[in-house]
Formats: sequence, C-alpha cells, structure tokens
Amino acid sequence: MDIIGSFKQKKETSISHVLFDKSGKRLQDFPLVKCAPGENVFCTQREHPVTYLLSMLARILTEIFIFTAFFLVVTNTLNFTSLFANKQTLLLIATIAGMATILLIELYTFLSWYYQFYIVTNKSIVHKRFFRISGFYSEVIFLEQIHQQEIDRSPSNLLYDYLRIENVTVRFHKLERDEPFFFKTPENAQEIEDAIQSITIEAGSHNKV
Repeated sequence: MDIIGSFKQKKETSISHVLFDKSGKRLQDFPLVKCAPGENVFCTQREHPVTYLLSMLARILTEIFIFTAFFLVVTNTLNFTSLFANKQTLLLIATIAGMATILLIELYTFLSWYYQFYIVTNKSIVHKRFFRISGFYSEVIFLEQIHQQEIDRSPSNLLYDYLRIENVTVRFHKLERDEPFFFKTPENAQEIEDAIQSITIEAGSHNKV
C-alpha cells in the first residue's frame, strides 16, 4: 500500500478547505496556519469529543456536590431565613445561581476545546488554540529540523484503551528541544501517526536523491 500516495491524494489541500469539508463555513473565519509555498495539510484534529464529554460529566457532578454541600453548610450555620420568606425561596435562588455558574464554566471549557487544534502538514506539526478569553497558544515543530523521531501511541487509562482513544507522543533526536511533542487524545491517533511516518519516509527519499 502506498501510504505517501494515499495521503497526497486525500490531504494535499489548503487548511481552509479541510476545515470547510469537516466543520462548515464557520471555521473559515480565521486561518489555522499560514501555509508556506509547497506546504500541504495532511490532517487537522481536535481532542476526541468523548474525552471532553466524560470530563464535562465529571466536572458537573463535582460542581453539583460542591454547591449542595456549601448550601447545606451555610443554611445550617447561618441565619438566612430572616432575609427570605422561607427556605424554598433560598433553595430556588441557590439553584439558579449554581446552574448559571455551571453553565458558564462548561461554556468556557467547550469553547477552549472547540478552538484547539492539532495540525500535521508536510513541513511541520502544530498545536494551536484560538480562544481569546484563555489566550492564543501556538506550538510549532518544523520537520526539516528533525533527523529522527520516535512515535508512541498509548491510552491514558483502561476506559480510553477500550474506546481506542490514544495519546500520540513524538520524541525527537538531534533537535534543540528535549521534551516531546504531545497530541493529547486526538480524534484519530492512527491518522496522525500515519501522516508523520509518511512525511518521514518522503523526506528520507528526497535526501537520498
């Protein structure tokens, strides 16, 4: 199977076309990467949506527990009944305030996930975040600086192993940075590994010519 050929046929396109095909016109409002001449996008991914949903569920349960415990402690230790007609009114206000807080937290974390991308091109691997409130973030490794690399795919826990959700760790040799490049639970770890390997094979064939 020609890995390089298959990736070229499917993935050699501009970054805006990739985002338009996968996620609609909304993502064309901002550029993810400014491709250099001869640079083509192999894959663009977010963190896996299942990991976001599981973490969201865990946060919501934790937040509900904290708000409930706080409400019980406050109502039993302080005399708030004089400020309200009855405890039902106080409970209603506390519930509305708690739900509003949870919604704000979850909206923030959703947008942080939605505007964060892992990108592999034939010249670089990129981690980008475009969410204005949490700040812009960009990490880029130019593959022309890399002579060798090790790619490791591993799940974070047994549940992710069962769901086949894996992290991708790329370790470099003969590069100024010692720490690896980490793809945290991407949507398709196999696609990222195949893309990087195909780039390495192609770069090696060019060096031999």
